[in-house]
Amino acid sequence: SLLLMLAACSTHEVDDTDTMPLPVSMTTAVSAINRSASADLHSSQLTPGAKVGIFAKHCTESTFDDPEEWWDNITYTVQSDGSLKADNHEQAVWYSLTGTPTYLYAYIPYESSYNDLTYIPFKVKIDQTAEADYIASDLLITKAENLSSTSSAVKLTFTHALSKMTVHLTPGEGMTLDDFLGATVT
Repeated sequence: SLLLMLAACSTHEVDDTDTMPLPVSMTTAVSAINRSASADLHSSQLTPGAKVGIFAKHCTESTFDDPEEWWDNITYTVQSDGSLKADNHEQAVWYSLTGTPTYLYAYIPYESSYNDLTYIPFKVKIDQTAEADYIASDLLITKAENLSSTSSAVKLTFTHALSKMTVHLTPGEGMTLDDFLGATVT
């Protein structure tokens, strides 16, 4: 019979003792700040489609430097509802099966070369007049620590890690705006 054929093809018997790790479900928000930007970028929600870097550990405070498991700079994408989805399901962060707490650290914009949670060599774009360059220069960070396994989404509230400074240059006598294109402000 068909039922016997299907049962014969099974390579894994499921019983009540099988335990699958629970994925860490994440949703995002951005803390409010006062800014003078004309564009309202990343004001209360991350831009859908944006890439986020996630570092995670299963550890306690005493085993932080020697975690049970860890993930370095895993790429997640912001969904239209603000949730995060791992770009590669096999690399997604999961809660520990042993009950060890989970620690999450995230940043945006994503950079594939970052491999050390303690050092992120972020550089801003020199010219931020284009929206894409402005967003690429807006470093946001967050963390969620000592998490226990739950099916509820962990809310990651990102904060702006940098300050924005607007400099208005006015050409003096004998100068034009074109003279400022190669100017260095120190």
